[in-house]
Amino acid sequence: MEPDLFAEIVLWMYRSKHSLGGLQRKKMNFLLKLWLLAKNLEIPELQDSLMPLLKGRAEEDTREILCNDAVGLIYTQTLPNSPLRHLVVDIYINGSKAERKAMNVQDSPRQFLEEVCWTLPDEGKEWIGLPLPSLDQTNRYYVSHLLAQTVYAGLREDTAEIRQPATPAQMRSRKIKNLPTRQKGTHSVQRSFNKGNEAEASGELPQN
Repeated sequence: MEPDLFAEIVLWMYRSKHSLGGLQRKKMNFLLKLWLLAKNLEIPELQDSLMPLLKGRAEEDTREILCNDAVGLIYTQTLPNSPLRHLVVDIYINGSKAERKAMNVQDSPRQFLEEVCWTLPDEGKEWIGLPLPSLDQTNRYYVSHLLAQTVYAGLREDTAEIRQPATPAQMRSRKIKNLPTRQKGTHSVQRSFNKGNEAEASGELPQN
């Protein structure tokens, strides 16, 4: 772990969002590494707090993130549906033709190219350098939103596995087996009970 990255993690633990002021002067590569380190340390609040910096820096100069080093770093350390992947794909698609052309896509990760193709507008629509959606308009750049979706999906899956009550038709088709309840002394008690019934029927009282 790089000392500067570790220092930022320690500052975050003590000062939370108040520790991000010095990151304005950091390069994109440093911000990406810090976001990825926060992912590995499971600090989603820090990841979400870094996203405005990452997005703002990328919008100022797309070359900082639309380069093979940055894209390669992102795609080797994240999984599909990662907010960081959403960001770099959106920047590539919404960028100008010159910005896209400046990136050597032949050396880009295959997954990046696949996700670009999946996210592209419908055929016939021109690529226009539209601005990215603001962070207030989209949740796709936030880890907290991704975690909420995952928890919700898990709850739905758990609910689906709960056994539902059997229908009347299912109950009628079921064969109910009588389980034997053999206990010590049961047969002798039953024989005595039967003899008592026979004596009562014949008018004889049992001898004590």
